Amino acid sequence: AVALLAATGAFVVWSTSPDRALGRLEHEEVSDFSRIRIRRDGDVRALTFVRDNGQEVVQSRVNLTAPQVLQSPYARAMFASYLYQPQPRRVLIVGLGGGAMVRFLTHHEAQVQIDAVEIDPAVVRLAGEYFGVRAGGNVRVHTADAVAFVESATDRYDLILMDAFLRPSSSTDATGVPAGLKTLEFLGRLKQALAPGGVVAFNVNQHDQAAADIAAVASAFGHAVVFNCPP
Repeated sequence: AVALLAATGAFVVWSTSPDRALGRLEHEEVSDFSRIRIRRDGDVRALTFVRDNGQEVVQSRVNLTAPQVLQSPYARAMFASYLYQPQPRRVLIVGLGGGAMVRFLTHHEAQVQIDAVEIDPAVVRLAGEYFGVRAGGNVRVHTADAVAFVESATDRYDLILMDAFLRPSSSTDATGVPAGLKTLEFLGRLKQALAPGGVVAFNVNQHDQAAADIAAVASAFGHAVVFNCPP
């Protein structure tokens, strides 16, 4: 099984969005894609999206005293990818948020080349202003639609981390994943964007179509492994 998964393939992190105290409000704005809030509780800063019912869903957290430490269990679980690809040299991150995975990689893998793709320019700006994640060095931040970016990509990636969420709407699923990122056509292009031995990791939140999402990934890649991530 390990030999099979070490080849080009995919795995899924099945996660939840726990309801925790979010702290005082530092910033709020409405972008073309989401209603965004930045909150701080002590040393921990969070980026949240506000749903139409008023619920705030945490997209990213950072401990300002240890910014390289992943605060969210699902983000730590995404790096189970190292079990299958322990030496990534080029990484694509789809969905920037507060840039937690960018910080983790640049701290622990100084030579890794990172492309981070985020459709919302407001999120890109806030990631720089509040979370210290900007383009520079080995990091390229692309303000772009991931579907178009992957379709035109000429680079091949050892690791692709799929973590893109918006405010839920008619163009997303119930958790905010854009519909265009779930089609078999897009998943096929993701597979083509992998280098030999490359791996894609998907963050899938629990919702009524999650089993179908996982089945689509398994169909596109030939197999998928599911990691259940506790809140």
